Amino acid sequence: MVDIDKWLNEHAHTLDELNAIDEYQVLEATNEATYERDFEAFIEERMDELEREYQEYLENLKEEYEDDIAGEENPPTFEEWMKNNAPYSNFEEWLEDKKEELRNEFEDQRTPDDYYPIWNTVWEFPTRYTPDELNEKGIPGLIFFEAEYLDRDAYWDDFVDSEWERYKEQIEEEYEEYVEEFESEHHGCIRPKSFENWCKANGYTLDYDKWYEENRFILERDFEDWLEDMPKDWTEQGVLVGLTCCGMDMSPALHYAYLKYSSLHIDLKAILEGIMRKGKEYYKYVLGERNFKDLVETLGRDIVEEYDAEGKRRYKEFDEILKKLTELRDRGELDNTTAGLLGLMAFAKTQEPYKSE
Repeated sequence: MVDIDKWLNEHAHTLDELNAIDEYQVLEATNEATYERDFEAFIEERMDELEREYQEYLENLKEEYEDDIAGEENPPTFEEWMKNNAPYSNFEEWLEDKKEELRNEFEDQRTPDDYYPIWNTVWEFPTRYTPDELNEKGIPGLIFFEAEYLDRDAYWDDFVDSEWERYKEQIEEEYEEYVEEFESEHHGCIRPKSFENWCKANGYTLDYDKWYEENRFILERDFEDWLEDMPKDWTEQGVLVGLTCCGMDMSPALHYAYLKYSSLHIDLKAILEGIMRKGKEYYKYVLGERNFKDLVETLGRDIVEEYDAEGKRRYKEFDEILKKLTELRDRGELDNTTAGLLGLMAFAKTQEPYKSE
């Protein structure tokens, strides 16, 4: 089972990283992945105008038809005459021929602002679908495309191994200095500590797993700077998902996309807790009516209502605590700092995992 929020943190990339591999790959990939969808939308937006233009075409054609059948005893119907004399027998044929002109107009108006991700972070999206198919799903605020990205796991392993080797070289050098200084002081009368005992006495571990856990925060902090200077040789090709809007939390859209269309086995609890913290109405606002209904049916209506009710209960309790803290502060019984800290502690409780019955 995959915790989606944790997975997103561990499988994120930046557009800067992708463009460092190939300067134009994101631009070209996002254009290609959204082109046909956006072209169809472009046509749909102009459908009323196109239908009027087709009617004008028919009116002109009817004048030609009437001239052509003048004096005939058994003239064909207009529709029959069209099949034999006109280039198009229906609106669909006319529109198909019109598409080349429409495509040229569409391309003249199309700019990277129409399809390039607006947010610098993108995420790996393992799936059996193509980017075109995913974009046609109509998940608000998301864009799917295929690109080459860094194999961060390979770089991470290389970085950690190099840091481990550097660490060992450092303590070996310090130990040699210790031995040299010790022997110069004692002239061989006393043997220096063994390397292992010296390490233990000075707080150095020789156990890789222990060293890794003790230094993981520092390693993660330094990894990005190290990666920037590395040649971009270790890469993978795959589908990525980015954002086409900002200024709001788009995690509901990401949660829904990964649950429905990725090949990951998503832990439903992480999504349910997202509903608890943000509210089902916010998920509905981000996803839209159709996608939200599908999400509720996938998760189960009763469990969604349970988590949403728990979120409302928690925030109601939080509001009551804030009101009480404000009253105590205004009466001078609490200072601003204490009231603020207690408020933060109360808010933290609203974010705690929920144990469903």
